[in-house]
Order: sequence, then C-alpha cells, then structure tokens
Amino acid sequence: MGKMDEEVLCIPAGQYLGNFEKVVNRKGVFLVRKYAEHNFRFRHIIPYCVILIDNKILAYKRKKGNEPRLEGQWSIGVGGHMHPEDGKGYAAIERARDRECQEELGITPHKTFGDIYIALDKTEVDRVHLGFCQIITAYNGTLTPSKEIPEWEFLTFEELEHKNLETWAQYVIDLLESGWGDLFDK
Repeated sequence: MGKMDEEVLCIPAGQYLGNFEKVVNRKGVFLVRKYAEHNFRFRHIIPYCVILIDNKILAYKRKKGNEPRLEGQWSIGVGGHMHPEDGKGYAAIERARDRECQEELGITPHKTFGDIYIALDKTEVDRVHLGFCQIITAYNGTLTPSKEIPEWEFLTFEELEHKNLETWAQYVIDLLESGWGDLFDK
C-alpha cells in the first residue's frame, strides 16, 4: 500500500478547536489520503514539532518526493499524518508525534512546550491540514538522517528570514519571535 492509500485522521473543516480532544473524539474520521488531499471539507491532523536548541531551530529544505506542493521550501517541522494505529485524542497526537520524530530523526521528545493549532488558508496544502505544533527543547536519542529528512541545519531566526519558508514554518517563527510561551525569558 502506498502513502496515498493510507488512512489519515481528519476532522471537518471549520471546527472550533477550544476542546480539541472532544472535537477529535466526536468528529474525527479516518479518510483515505488520496481522497482527503484535495477535499477542503476536511483537515488532516498533523503533529508538527519544532526543535529549538540554544536559540537555533532545526531546519531542512524539502526535497522531491513526499509533498510536491512544498518541494524546495524550507521547513522547521518534524511530523506527519496520524494513522488508525495512533488512535484519536491528545494521547494519540503524542503517539503520532513520537513515532514521526523517531522515523524522521531517530529521536523522542523529552521536553516540549506549546500546543498551538496551525489552521491557515494561504495555500492548497494549508486548507486541508491542521497542524498541532509543539516546541521540543530537549530530546532523547541522537539526531539521525532519514529518507524524509536526510540533512538539516540549526539556524538562527535571522538566518531563517533569508530562506524560502513554507507557510507553517513562517507562522511558527513569527509566534516565537513575538514571545510565544515566554521562551526567551526562561
């Protein structure tokens, strides 16, 4: 079975996300990815982790393959779709987050903060995805290249300003620079 034939967890678009777990438990459905990718009535839930160490963010340029609509853009997010084996609700998001971090970089988050939703409408990709973002400030394991993320750099906010960033990356960087989570006061 190819990636486009897998089932991914989605919620109907336009949902109020105040009690996210309740929304996912009541309205979450698994849809075949190839049908959900262009269906603006649903949003795929994507754990989107940002690794921030010593005021530098792990960043990588998206290569040809996984998501053609993002090819060539820089990302700061580690993550991916949720599958039936992950389950539903907040615990499932953590399971999917940990699975994706392990698959893509060989690590497991140890310290995180955040929990913010990314529900943008700027691009076709944005309109069918809902990001659940957390900032990872410590992890277990050793960063290891993978097919999804074969190479990366740790960049400052200033260095990231000069990159062609995907919309979610720019959104998260803007939040961090505005003091999200009082990160830099700690």
